[in-house]
Amino acid sequence: MKIEDPVAPFKGIVAGHRRANAARNAERLRLGGHAPVPRPSAGPIAVLGASEWALQGERVELTLAYAGALGGFLADLGYDIYAVSSLPQLDASPAFVGWVGGGETTSERAQLAAIDAPGLSVGPDLDADRWGSIQPEGQPTDIDFIRAALDEIRRLAAEDAARSVEPGSDPSTLASTPRGGTGAHGAGPPSRGGPRTPSSTPRSGTGWDGTNKRSSGS
Repeated sequence: MKIEDPVAPFKGIVAGHRRANAARNAERLRLGGHAPVPRPSAGPIAVLGASEWALQGERVELTLAYAGALGGFLADLGYDIYAVSSLPQLDASPAFVGWVGGGETTSERAQLAAIDAPGLSVGPDLDADRWGSIQPEGQPTDIDFIRAALDEIRRLAAEDAARSVEPGSDPSTLASTPRGGTGAHGAGPPSRGGPRTPSSTPRSGTGWDGTNKRSSGS
């Protein structure tokens, strides 16, 4: 008697859904792309985007997978997630940018710089102030990528918080790592001061596809 694998009928569902919605999701990840009116933010904002090069042809599926992974990490760390196409309609400035890149145009580089927030690029180094980069060799589910991405997000957020300390303040009061106790990975983003402070009950996993569901690939 042949025993059927009980999970066999469900294999490839995520990949199939990503393929079916590739065009819509790619449009939302473009700078200047079309996005629905975003909901009000509940915590510090992170935006997700990708270069035109990364969204072309056969590259788009892997780009969407990496963008989904970044969205999941950032949501677990306490950020409220939006697509970069939502930028003109957001109710607060982004505190972080997750980017899947390669072949950036001069216009794309200028628009990313104008966001004025730290960011992490999956792909070639953008050589931009307050940004880091990871050039993974495998899939977004690889443990090496997950560890590297989380470490870089925490490092960049902490360095950005350190830069924002007012002259004359006591640096010993600054946390060396993002705020703990938020999300599955045990840390949240640092407070950026003023009205934009991390929510005590952030909406973990708010999707960059404009819903309140978990980001694909996270």
